[in-house]
Amino acid sequence: MNNFGIRIAAYACLCCIVLSSCAKKLQDGRIQSAADDPRLLEVHTLTDEYLAELEQWRNGRYKSVTSPEGWLSVIGLHWLQEGENRMGSGAANDIVLPYFMGDYIGTIFVDNGMLKFNAYGESFLGNDGDQPDADGTIYHDGTDKTTVLHANSLIMYVIKRGDKYALRVKNTIAEARYGLEAIPNFEANADFIKTAKFVPVVEPTEVKVANVTGIDTDYKVSGYIQFLHQGKLHQLTAFDGGADYFFVLIKDETAGESTYGGGRFIDVKRPEVGSIYTIVDFNKAYNPPCAFTDYATCPLPPRENYLPLSILAGEKSIKSH
Repeated sequence: MNNFGIRIAAYACLCCIVLSSCAKKLQDGRIQSAADDPRLLEVHTLTDEYLAELEQWRNGRYKSVTSPEGWLSVIGLHWLQEGENRMGSGAANDIVLPYFMGDYIGTIFVDNGMLKFNAYGESFLGNDGDQPDADGTIYHDGTDKTTVLHANSLIMYVIKRGDKYALRVKNTIAEARYGLEAIPNFEANADFIKTAKFVPVVEPTEVKVANVTGIDTDYKVSGYIQFLHQGKLHQLTAFDGGADYFFVLIKDETAGESTYGGGRFIDVKRPEVGSIYTIVDFNKAYNPPCAFTDYATCPLPPRENYLPLSILAGEKSIKSH
């Protein structure tokens, strides 16, 4: 078991969040009514048009993961301490960068949630629009103006998880980018394309979801997605994924075997206006970033999203992880 596998085991219990308070805010009788809903019995087929679109989606996934700034380019995640965080290739630095960087290139200062960067001489270069503010202030990924720092082939920016900050380091010419020939997938399976019913929460609700580092992050619950498989009704908690999609974390009985042990993600399109139905396409269940790098902070599926069945669809595990 690699280091990430150990972390998954160590923090598995943290993903068992309790949503009893959310349940009280849902419409009563949601499970019983959904089980009798004929729309959930709809059968889907693998048309040529669908298979072509699925192949395009898979190609897009591969290009994204292997791109110069994709997850395979991530080579480090350095948690920042309050005060001074020195950066460079020298072993004495708090953040040790690759050998081709200068011995010392600058310092990130953390002061009660304020972040500043001070470059050393001319050792640091940034693209237009990515420079820190005039006073050195930089912005983490939880803001709408993340500061992205560039130096040689490195791309660096600060992420915030809970109340902690870390510097994520990417290398646009990382060897891992060129080592992945393909993302393995199950054969397309029509049985795992589901017409589903969406039940929204009555009131806005946030829950804490643990990630692989043991840090809890608040996620906004949009509602619950219900579908039938082999006559049994299943329900998944759906988080806010933006204007067009729900973000769903799942784990099924293939996890740790043919699929990634930490679960998989699915983006589910929001119902059309006036409708309560959507499609859950498990053929598009995809690996989280932690399947490709040990330097990601992936959320773990909440306990209620553990499915007691084998989802033989979507992306399979990566051999190196």
